[in-house]
Amino acid sequence: MLVSNYPNKYVEFFDGTHYYTVFIGRFAPFHAGHYAVVKEALRNSKYLIMVLGGDDKPRSSRDPFTTAERISIIQSAVTPEEFSRILFAPVYDYTYNNDKWIGAVVEAVEKVSKQVVGKSASQSKVALIGYEKDHTSFYLKLFPQWDSLGVPNHEMINATDIRNFFYELDSNVKAEDSLRGSTMAKCFVNPQHLFRVYDLMMGDKLADARDEYHFVQKYKEQWSIAPYPVTFNTCDAVVVQSGHILLVQRGHNPGKGLWALPGGFLNQYEKFEDGCIRELREETKIKIPDPVLRGSIVKHEIFDEPHRSARGRTISVAFLIKLRDDTTLPKVKGSDDAVKAKWVPISDFWNMRSVLFEDHYAICESLLSV
Repeated sequence: MLVSNYPNKYVEFFDGTHYYTVFIGRFAPFHAGHYAVVKEALRNSKYLIMVLGGDDKPRSSRDPFTTAERISIIQSAVTPEEFSRILFAPVYDYTYNNDKWIGAVVEAVEKVSKQVVGKSASQSKVALIGYEKDHTSFYLKLFPQWDSLGVPNHEMINATDIRNFFYELDSNVKAEDSLRGSTMAKCFVNPQHLFRVYDLMMGDKLADARDEYHFVQKYKEQWSIAPYPVTFNTCDAVVVQSGHILLVQRGHNPGKGLWALPGGFLNQYEKFEDGCIRELREETKIKIPDPVLRGSIVKHEIFDEPHRSARGRTISVAFLIKLRDDTTLPKVKGSDDAVKAKWVPISDFWNMRSVLFEDHYAICESLLSV
């Protein structure tokens, strides 16, 4: 047993006593730093369970890969023997409910261990492996039922730099030439790994993600002269009536083509509630008197996950507006930034997670108490 590089935080168990090791991450994409953790995990245990966060998210510049594509990248980097000992447990991000997320992780680990191996994780020796990178590593302290394996950050590699490198890469540059003269070479385990990431990042399926990246870069340039990091304030409307929820389809980046809640940026001299009603009208042309809309607000919440928007630090206040049930839904029409507006049955909405903008699905989960 060796003492971790993080005194008083983690103890490393490298004596092979664990049956499973759990590694949680987005792996967007999987890189050589992740591979170093995989090797350490497999040295410590018989099986590695990789919990893939962000399952069923729509593509974006920050999360450009599907779960299946992330698994294919991992397979391209590891050996066949290593891959045979890796189990995958995709998990949805409960962005504003840690308790639900913790429960989902434990449930996914238990399910895959029983179904694939036939040996329950809950009845086995389990270790959680990882390193304290930044605030996103908070999860390492949330599973006291598992031992902890502390590991250093291999070569200080991060997935954001890899994504940005390919977003900036000329489409005419071949995969084998892309790393020439670049510090990115250390990020890849072998040529197959590089080719797989290159094919995905430069392929047609990620065209919208690349466009979004360049839009965001230009957007941030407008605020680069500010003397301090900018925080944006937005407002969103969760409007429900007769078992339906009101959505708009975005006409511009970021998230072009995705469905979203009516909403937008707060004006400088505007209260959040006023901004919410204004944006609701501008994007949906809903013809309901202001007093009725305001009187139908039943609650509001603040949504402030630091990475909720690609444009930068953005804090939104969302209002739940419950209109009186009726046999006829108010007419709506997409306008302003919205190309479409429509009422969606709430039962159908819960199946739209993969086409919902930013954290709007999570906002509805919270406000609708799901």
